[in-house]
Formats: sequence, C-alpha cells, structure tokens
Amino acid sequence: MRFYKRSVRYLKIQEQSHCFKEVVDNLVSQQKLVEAAYCIAVLNLQHEYDVENVIVVSLLVDGNLQPVVSCIENYPDLQLSIAKKLDSALITGDICSRTSTPTINSKKIFNVLNKIVTMFKIPIEHCKNLHYVRSRAAINLLIKRRSEQSVSEESWESMVM
Repeated sequence: MRFYKRSVRYLKIQEQSHCFKEVVDNLVSQQKLVEAAYCIAVLNLQHEYDVENVIVVSLLVDGNLQPVVSCIENYPDLQLSIAKKLDSALITGDICSRTSTPTINSKKIFNVLNKIVTMFKIPIEHCKNLHYVRSRAAINLLIKRRSEQSVSEESWESMVM
C-alpha cells in the first residue's frame, strides 16, 4: 500500500512538473545549481533546460554524483554530452564561465570525468583529452620509477615499448 501511495504521488508530480518549472528557473537564476539539478531529475525536466551546464557545474561544485546519475541515467545522449563537456574543460578549464562559482582545478574535473566515463561505460574515443591525461600520467610514473631505479632497465624498456 505504501509503495502504491508513493507511486501515485510520484505520478502526480510528473504530470504537474511544468508547474514547478518556475521554481527551477528561480533556483538557476540564484545560482543554486545543486538544488536545481535535483529538481530537474525528480521532475524529469531534462529536456527543458540546458542540463549540461546546470549539471556539470553542480557536479563540480558539490562533488556529489547522485543528482547527476539520477538525472542522466536514462539519457545516453546527455551522458555523452556531459562527458564531452567535461573532457573539453579538462584542458581549457573553462567550465564555469556563466556562473559565479570559484574556478575548479583540472584534478577535480579529471576525477569526475573518470567516474562518469566508467559508470556509464562511455567509449574513451569520445574523451580524447581524458585519454591524453591518463597516458601522460602513466608515462610520468614510468619515468619517476626509472629515475628512482625501482624498476629494472629491462622491465622499464618493455613497459615503454
């Protein structure tokens, strides 16, 4: 019975989601993007907003993946779009140009992008900058290990080749 009541309540919210659009607009204008992302996900308003900007900024500021996952889990096009936006921001760093949030470092962008790519199984071909950063980090690690001489010369050469 409880499940039925929750389902009915959820369906009523879904039917009246256009009534809540003004509230979400107000949250976006006040730069309360985390709250806006939650509302967009619950009310299923993904196609009413520039979700990439709202979600990406809220994700990077809040660091919580849950609103993002709930908002884009059934939308592969949004998953890919968000991954591409984060991938381009990984190199340029320009993610929050229209918001008043502080600048976000590339390490946080890398971690969030890595989680999203892994979670939604997005092919690495769509995230060339992520692949570049991963490769560069692997090479730097190999060079560091070789300079510390913690890796033998033969195994180092086999890893590099």
